[in-house]
Amino acid sequence: VQTLCLAQLALLEIERDNWAAATTLTRRARDLQRVHKIEHFAGQGTAMAISSLLAARRGDGPEARSEALLARRLLAHQRELAPWLEAEALIVLARSAVVLGDTAMALGYLADATTAAAQLPDAPVLHTYLEDTWALARDTEPTMPAGATPLTTSELRVLQYLPSHLALKEIAQRCFVSPNTVKTQVQSVYRK
Repeated sequence: VQTLCLAQLALLEIERDNWAAATTLTRRARDLQRVHKIEHFAGQGTAMAISSLLAARRGDGPEARSEALLARRLLAHQRELAPWLEAEALIVLARSAVVLGDTAMALGYLADATTAAAQLPDAPVLHTYLEDTWALARDTEPTMPAGATPLTTSELRVLQYLPSHLALKEIAQRCFVSPNTVKTQVQSVYRK
């Protein structure tokens, strides 16, 4: 519980743009995980995700990716524990991927976070955090493998709804376009 509380405090410090305090809190959480040998327990992925974001922010790509991989492995176990923990950690991992310039990875995390957050209709702060991160990922210049075609802004807008329970007609209503346009954009997303 203490590591989870430290992770939540670190997220609050990040929101306040106090990265030094966030780093201190996250180090304390990660140290506790190591000392008590709980780093592989469900519920511990959030601290690892934050550690990934902090490493990405200071330019340490290998450590950021390593922490992200550890966090991702734990998230499947967090789903039963608390869906909001999973969604929150996925959002943090998406932000880490954005900082690393890996837009494709960020979009993957965000798609999974959207699925997890769909179980939590009464979590407006989490949904705002998710929407803000989708906007951040959309505003970031995508990095693509050689020969790959980047997604358009319209395709990115539709992509965020694909892991949800919404039908194409409902997605079209939310995007203010016709169902045929959404169908074409979905086909294009899957092709790319």
